[in-house]
Amino acid sequence: GAMAAPAPVGPARLVLGSEAVATGADLEAARVCAPGSLDPRRVGGAVVVCERGAVGRVEKSETVRLADGVGMILVNVGRGSTDADLHAVPTVHLSVSDGRALLAWAVRTDRPRVRLVATGADRTRPRVARFSSGGDPTWTVIKPDLVAPGTSVLAASTGGWDVVSGTSAATAYVSGAAAVLLGHRGTTPEEVRSALLTTAAPLDRDSGLRAGTGAVRLRPVPRTAYLVEARSYRAWLTGRRADLDLPQALLRTGRLVVRRTITNTGNRPLQLTAHLRGFDDAIRVSPSSGLVRPGRSPTFRIVVDEAPRATDAGSVVWHGAGDRSRLAVVVTR
Repeated sequence: GAMAAPAPVGPARLVLGSEAVATGADLEAARVCAPGSLDPRRVGGAVVVCERGAVGRVEKSETVRLADGVGMILVNVGRGSTDADLHAVPTVHLSVSDGRALLAWAVRTDRPRVRLVATGADRTRPRVARFSSGGDPTWTVIKPDLVAPGTSVLAASTGGWDVVSGTSAATAYVSGAAAVLLGHRGTTPEEVRSALLTTAAPLDRDSGLRAGTGAVRLRPVPRTAYLVEARSYRAWLTGRRADLDLPQALLRTGRLVVRRTITNTGNRPLQLTAHLRGFDDAIRVSPSSGLVRPGRSPTFRIVVDEAPRATDAGSVVWHGAGDRSRLAVVVTR
């Protein structure tokens, strides 16, 4: 399971929360280790099994601590994440299947005892969290724009340190990246927004409507940018669904051509060449190369030659004088 505490606990008695109901408390409250629901006479010195739900995860471990428990095993009772929170007592968070295996073992074992042991960090390939919603294939833009770390992120908070998940963590991460880029002299918000998308790292498993342009990463601001004026956003939001000049494109049957304008924000000419990456369908960029002088903004077209039979995703990558600027493209039916 997921565990943040580095120090081992036990061997210690294993007690089910449902079997340690405090006087005057409710059985269901004890099952989920709600505040005040556990009997210290049963829980003292033990590792307590608490079911997920009803109250916050960290609130459960605080209940165990106040009842003199030495550890907690948090078990999912339905589909959900396993999170390495900063708990009041050392805690392991188990999935549904692992939780069921533990409970079955506890039922058939006389006086069960357990140890909670950290076995080291588990690093997996970046992927989009299950709770993160995808975009609408019938829109004119890809949402989300990009993704950022948002599951079990160690972060500073008003009360010290915490492990946080969700858009609160992801937006803080992106805001920090944007602040760093805005600190570069002469960089505008429009250029930073473009840079965050064009330098994002593609996620092969979750490309397109699940991850947008990819995972945010700090890279130098390219000398090419897709600049969108504030009035264009306002027009889009008020119902005039003009095609925003974003560094992404969503094509579908009935909309197989989009236009994008790329601007040379540097101080010297750039010889740009387009490279296509990752597509299964026949995609064309026209024009696909050209000399762009400082401050100039040529327009190019992205074309799908035939109506798509399935969802496809890839990138148009502009190369020029050491710069790379990636425009994410999704093609839907």
